Amino acid sequence: MVLPKRVRDVLGIKPGDEVVVERVGGEARIRRVDVGTRLRGMLGSGDSLRELELEHRRELERDARRAGRSAG
Repeated sequence: MVLPKRVRDVLGIKPGDEVVVERVGGEARIRRVDVGTRLRGMLGSGDSLRELELEHRRELERDARRAGRSAG
């Protein structure tokens, strides 16, 4: 993903930093991942990971349906 320099500067994002894009209502929010966030993700209950996997699976299924429609 390419972020404009102004956005990177405001968010304190530097080359090589990890970012998270979250969907909040009809918006996408971008934030830099800090060490604490990374550790919480590794040590958490795994519920967030399961939710992300489920959402990703749904997106893949939706994309496959769209591709099937456009191919026919």
